[in-house]
Amino acid sequence: MKRILATGLATGLYLAGVIAGTAAAQPVPGHAYLLTSSTGLYAIDHATRQLTTLVSTPKSQTRFNEITMNTGNTAAAMSFYGVAGPQVLSWAPQTGLTSIVGAMPSAPGPLDVDQDGRLLICGSPNVLYKTQGLLNNSVATISSGFPGSGVSALCIDDDTGDYFVAITNVSQTDRHVLHIDRRNGAFSTFIANSGLIRALAHDQATGRFIAIASDAPELRVYDRAGRMIASRVLDTASGLDQDDVTGHIHVATGDSVFVFDRTLAQLDRYGPYPQVFFTDLVVWGGRTVGPASSIIHSGGKRGAKYAIQGRFPDSPNCAYACGINVSGLRPGIPMRDGRTINIAPDALFFATVAGSVPLYTSRFVGMTDANGAFQASFIVPMLSTTASLVCATAGVVNPQAPSGLDLGRTIAIRVLP
Repeated sequence: MKRILATGLATGLYLAGVIAGTAAAQPVPGHAYLLTSSTGLYAIDHATRQLTTLVSTPKSQTRFNEITMNTGNTAAAMSFYGVAGPQVLSWAPQTGLTSIVGAMPSAPGPLDVDQDGRLLICGSPNVLYKTQGLLNNSVATISSGFPGSGVSALCIDDDTGDYFVAITNVSQTDRHVLHIDRRNGAFSTFIANSGLIRALAHDQATGRFIAIASDAPELRVYDRAGRMIASRVLDTASGLDQDDVTGHIHVATGDSVFVFDRTLAQLDRYGPYPQVFFTDLVVWGGRTVGPASSIIHSGGKRGAKYAIQGRFPDSPNCAYACGINVSGLRPGIPMRDGRTINIAPDALFFATVAGSVPLYTSRFVGMTDANGAFQASFIVPMLSTTASLVCATAGVVNPQAPSGLDLGRTIAIRVLP
């Protein structure tokens, strides 16, 4: 049964009646880290392990401390300083640095991207903002007044769409991780006395949370009840990102990047790079599937159109297929190469991945363009219930990829009334 499920997406792609093209090598994105430090923005090539300076600025002008990635493979970085005051900047290879939010109400902190493709920004001392729209770069407050003297980490729970923030205090015994309901901004304690949590991530395949603690440097795993179930001592720690498909955990530790598996066993190390001290990192191209950045989404309302964007830079001119379900992220579809498609296969998934629901899906099968990109859309199913999940994912047939499939991450969309 597992083998049948593991090959379900590949079978669906071939049933769609499209033939895979020839993949071309793409050095970046997809094969590099993007990292921040107090003096610039950097990249590390996975193959050559070479460190490249993308942006170098004096600390007195711009200080990059946090980074996240949208579906368009654009990095968003925070700035403490600058002529315009606190702001949030984006970086892309074609355009360089541009301003996303040019006048933050307070110093920006940790960042993430929600199910609508909008940027979440932690403010000082205890505020959570969201960008208003694509052409309106102002921010709206979605939660405020929670305890603590600042926010040190932020992540989104893909199972619910809710937000989790780590708060800081002078007292080491009064540092917590809070759960914030995305519907109304209400907050409650998720992890009490957590110490200084520097970074948070949600593991789609297990539902658990991965954290970096920096006061007593550790890599930690928490279950959904907020209990720590595994840990590994580190020399230092400042940022993390996880590959949703492989499960690999990438950790910035001062002058190096370490790679761990879900058991926290070390797989690799990049560095050291003694000339810099990294503050955060992302896997460039890690968000291969997400909400289309050119459309303002409806927040997952039943019957509404939802557009998704795929970017598979290793798979230009190749056959792709998308699938959606109403059964959640788990159990996912295990691949024989160790990767996981983080979507629970149900009747809707198999119908959509074969392109057989034309009234509710658009361009769910087709060919990627010369850059490995595509855009598709679907109608949020009316049969889904309020607060349930609709999950969407995609894969591309590429003979050069493991098992012949270039897999994307899964979007988990919380359905709203």
